[in-house]
Amino acid sequence: MFGPAKSAREHYVNPEQRADFITQLLADGRVDDFKVDLLNADAKVFPASISSQLIDFKGEEVIVTSIIDLTVQKEADALIRQVMEAYPAAINMTKADTGEVLFATPDLEALFGPAKNSGSYYANPADRERYLADLRQAGALKDRRIEFVDAKGRKFWGADSSRLIEFNGEEVIVSNTRDLTEELALSEELAKQKELLFQNEKMSALGELLAGVAHELNNPLSVVVGHSLMLKEEIADPDVMVRIDKISAAAERCAKIVKTFLAMARQQPSKIEQVDVASVIETAADVVGYGSKSGDISIMQDIPDNMPLIAADADQITQVIINLIINAEQALTSSGCGDHIKVSARSQPDAGMVEITIQDNGPGIPAAIRPRIFEPFFTTKEVGEGTGIGLAFCHRIILSHGGQIRLDQTDGSGTCFRITLPSALGQRSEQDEPTQPVSTPESHRALIVDDEVEVGELNAEILRKEGFEVDFVTSGEEAISRLGSINYDVFLSDLNMPGVDGRQIYDALVTHFPKMLRRTAYITGDTMGQSSLGLLSESGLPYLEKPVSPAELRDLVGKLLADQKERSDG
Repeated sequence: MFGPAKSAREHYVNPEQRADFITQLLADGRVDDFKVDLLNADAKVFPASISSQLIDFKGEEVIVTSIIDLTVQKEADALIRQVMEAYPAAINMTKADTGEVLFATPDLEALFGPAKNSGSYYANPADRERYLADLRQAGALKDRRIEFVDAKGRKFWGADSSRLIEFNGEEVIVSNTRDLTEELALSEELAKQKELLFQNEKMSALGELLAGVAHELNNPLSVVVGHSLMLKEEIADPDVMVRIDKISAAAERCAKIVKTFLAMARQQPSKIEQVDVASVIETAADVVGYGSKSGDISIMQDIPDNMPLIAADADQITQVIINLIINAEQALTSSGCGDHIKVSARSQPDAGMVEITIQDNGPGIPAAIRPRIFEPFFTTKEVGEGTGIGLAFCHRIILSHGGQIRLDQTDGSGTCFRITLPSALGQRSEQDEPTQPVSTPESHRALIVDDEVEVGELNAEILRKEGFEVDFVTSGEEAISRLGSINYDVFLSDLNMPGVDGRQIYDALVTHFPKMLRRTAYITGDTMGQSSLGLLSESGLPYLEKPVSPAELRDLVGKLLADQKERSDG
């Protein structure tokens, strides 16, 4: 190892190291595992560990020493350190008692900075004491969630996995820390999407219920609406007119409710057009203001100029905003907390959306019931004061427009609902074109088929008053028979009938009476069934959804006749 040296001093690279060694040896009588750099026989430096003891030999004090060459061990240690520093994880070695950092990978230093003590990692210093106590009891911890502070002073939640070991006679913690910021954000987003899916499933069940109710109400409502409107056109007695107006208003209100139910059920707006957001919000605020019972609550509006138009059904969106404002007003009034409601709008051009916000400064919605607020029939109001349909209605309508509605409680004060709706850029307006009045300078003949006698007779009476000669039948078989023997200018058919239904009638028109296709329209109470939707889409024929008003029927027939005239002129 050393060659034929005459003095041990020749082995030392640094004389000061030998001086320290001798000082310790003379004081204690022995030295164990003293780390020193020595020179070998080729004058090359190598790391060594020496253990020595003073003994008496032939009356003299001599040193007996064992020497271990640490070259291989040092190389192995260097390799391990290189591997550890290159390992892509935040690994740390700290003294358990003091928190002194013994080793930290680059990833850990990037997270916490070049800290000398792990105590600086913790947002709450007391967390380390609890963490250490639990670690000593268990020996190891896995994914312990702790709030940390990073090198930039940002607080974040992390998962710490650690084990307690003995190193150089001391208690040492070996740990790995993961930043959970992105993971928690993803988890929160997944929870929101799961809740949204759950709400959609509930809305789908509600839609089926509403579709059934609406379908059953359509036919009798058609009779009430039609006859009340016809009476308004015929009666001149003021006293009778007042009663007719009341009947007509109630019937039309019921008809609107049914059509809203159908819009919710099919998850499609009744009529898409380009809508001015400011106008919708102003209308909603005015409506609520007229019916408000409290003068202490103000409704503020914040709508920037040049807001893009939205693609929506104006009536439905107005009703959604009205519902949300009324809910906020009732919450403020009943709690006695808060005095204003703010309705604002902002453009989101990158997403092609417009956001409408309804926010109050009231008590807010308790955390325990927030996940349930969009459930059908769920309400916190007293019996008789609320049905639980309001927010379910809002959710359904906004979803049908390709938008989203969500409760935003991030600021911790009041209640805030955010609605996002697609802007009208690139959207095609589906607003009805100007209607064509029924013009009958010559006699026209119409055929009506409907298995509901009252509905069919009402529609026939409306057309007869316009000068039509009308045949009314109650079965598809008879309608096809009439088409084979009589030339009709207009054919109005129901969809769902026993025996020969709307599909079979359409097939007969295509096969045997193709000229009648441009003269045919459907009047139906079922636009929800897959077969009905398929037929309406495939045929492309115009249709009206029950209940039908006399004006709507006249407009439909006027369009059919105008289309025939254009074709004949062409």
